Amino acid sequence: MKPSKKLFRQILERIHRSLKAETFPGASNALFGGVSDILIDYLDDLEEDLQRANSDILHRTYISEILMGGLLALMAGLGISLVVTFTYSPPIVFGLLLILLLPWVLALIVTAFMYVYPSWKARNRARDINRNLPFALNHMSAIAGSGVPPSSLFELLVKFEEYGEIATEADEMVTRVKVFGDDATTALRDVAQMTPSDDLREVFYGMVSTMETGGSLKDFLDERSDRALFNYRMRREKEIDRLSTFASFYTALLVAAPLFLVTILAVLETIGGGLFGYPIKSRCGFIGALMGQCPMGVIDVGAFIAIPIANILFIIVLEVTQPEI
Repeated sequence: MKPSKKLFRQILERIHRSLKAETFPGASNALFGGVSDILIDYLDDLEEDLQRANSDILHRTYISEILMGGLLALMAGLGISLVVTFTYSPPIVFGLLLILLLPWVLALIVTAFMYVYPSWKARNRARDINRNLPFALNHMSAIAGSGVPPSSLFELLVKFEEYGEIATEADEMVTRVKVFGDDATTALRDVAQMTPSDDLREVFYGMVSTMETGGSLKDFLDERSDRALFNYRMRREKEIDRLSTFASFYTALLVAAPLFLVTILAVLETIGGGLFGYPIKSRCGFIGALMGQCPMGVIDVGAFIAIPIANILFIIVLEVTQPEI
């Protein structure tokens, strides 16, 4: 059998198995499992991101899901572009560009999103852990003072859902001890390797070192708790100062300045003036001007377009620059 025919038969068999699969991961593995085996060595960082994101999806399976997601997006983009082209009959050049570019753009967006999603989820988990770590350490220190073993300490920690992802990491440690039979130090090492938080990883390794050298776990947790609470207070103070600065800018640029400009524009409209050849206010209203029934007014542009966009951008900047506290 010629190689081309053999390859074609393999592709048909994979498509057939994919169509018979009952789940998305199963269909993805059936169709792209062979390709994933080739890519898996080049995407080893993805495996670490999946572990730190606390995902139960296998590395190979997730690569297959990424490829399947890109393929579905490619098909959806092709379908959308064909429907738009044959429904609205745009110019030939625009129609060809739409058919050639939109499917690949959608496929690239979906593939990129699925690739970075585990890393993004891991960063969110790390932020949640770092935010709750000072209080969890204080609680752990109090529990360790009663002389309970480390596994029991983490069992008690699991019951407090307000600790968020720290409770999830504690549950993983307890599972390794109770279900898989690991000792406390081995379980702590394994969880420390997979946790997305550098601070929690340092605490776990410190606990392992303290237990192996026969030191006082309570003294270690007391010291780390005091240090973490001090750093937390310092970060909070810096965050308050940062928010105060942002509030000043927001008040000046997006509250006082628009009010001042609206007042000036209202006076100009009263005396019958305009601005750069445009009317102060649309005669047919914002919706009518948006539909092209009359020229767009300067106040309408500012009130319905410029100010909302500026507020959205401000919220995005505020979110992006938010520290992990």
